[in-house]
Amino acid sequence: MAKIGNIDVAYTVFISSKGLIRGATKSIIKLDIYEKECPVGIQFFGSAKIFLPANQV
Repeated sequence: MAKIGNIDVAYTVFISSKGLIRGATKSIIKLDIYEKECPVGIQFFGSAKIFLPANQV
């Protein structure tokens, strides 16, 4: 992610939920977020449901 100017929050490109479930490298690379880029909103798309324990949401 490139930072241009002062921003309050950044967001990722859309990430495929099926890609994450399958462990697709392209989807995983899109989640590579650095501390200096925070806070970051992550955008998912797809019909695959991902269930996470409450402590990981």
